[in-house]
Amino acid sequence: PLLGEVRASASVVSNTKTATISPIDIRRGASAITGDVRADITNRTWDGTLHVEAPNGGELQAGIPADWRITGPLRADGTLSGTFDEYRLDTAINGRALTWAGQPIERVTAKAVVTADAIDVSSLQLFQGAGYLDGRLRYEWETGAYTANLKGDRLSWQGSLLSPNDTQAIFAIQFDGAGTTANPKGKASIDFALTGGDAGALIGAGDATAELDGNTAHVVARLPEIGALINADVATSSPYDYKVAAHLDRFELQKLSPFIGAIEAEFIGFPTGTVTASGGLAEDQNRVALVNITELDAGIGGVPVTLNSPLNATLKGDD
Repeated sequence: PLLGEVRASASVVSNTKTATISPIDIRRGASAITGDVRADITNRTWDGTLHVEAPNGGELQAGIPADWRITGPLRADGTLSGTFDEYRLDTAINGRALTWAGQPIERVTAKAVVTADAIDVSSLQLFQGAGYLDGRLRYEWETGAYTANLKGDRLSWQGSLLSPNDTQAIFAIQFDGAGTTANPKGKASIDFALTGGDAGALIGAGDATAELDGNTAHVVARLPEIGALINADVATSSPYDYKVAAHLDRFELQKLSPFIGAIEAEFIGFPTGTVTASGGLAEDQNRVALVNITELDAGIGGVPVTLNSPLNATLKGDD
């Protein structure tokens, strides 16, 4: 179920009691599974060993959605046991210079049990320089169901937040959940620091928790560098529609300078108010934000500015 369609060959020597299958050669693209297996026909059981050599491990994950596949060179050694009806493959997996969800992984090691129904990873360790992730997970081929318990620290991510592909995040994360890849469920917590691009300039560091109910991630985020408390609902499938409500407590006005073409030193102060926003993370055209500023202690071009009444503004797309 994991591999998809393959090309296979083997030499079989058998009688009414046993069958020796050696050598085994199973190939998909440039990846190969080789080994020697013995079938006990009388007791309908297996024993043997298999070796995986995959220049691109993504070739051997046809049963996993493309966005969840690990690509890059992988090696694995497995011991085959179990019965003809319920085989079991105890494996040790190693990989280097890998990519998952567009992010580089320096190396990964794992111990897993593969059956006809699922892969059960009892030990997973992933490294990105000084960053690491470890834990365990189980994934069922037919239903896409999973259970996962993962914890990581000093991990890195490169991607698009408020502007295209220019944001770097360093983060610690913990996730515990059980759901399906189509309808993810669980609870995640994250502490992060953003650099680069609009998101790095505006947000900086913070922390967040997310409750996934299958269709939506309910997020609570605290961004102390801009004095913001955010509650958001984000869809778990593209275009990742969102609704956000943020309370701003003496937000640092200077952080908006790059977005409105202002000179930082001449656009300073601290507004207090709320922001509500909606749109899709994967698209720009339908983004809308409503800003309500109730208090303002600011200076623009050296001129003190305060409010006689609340200020309201609407932002649509890039306007």
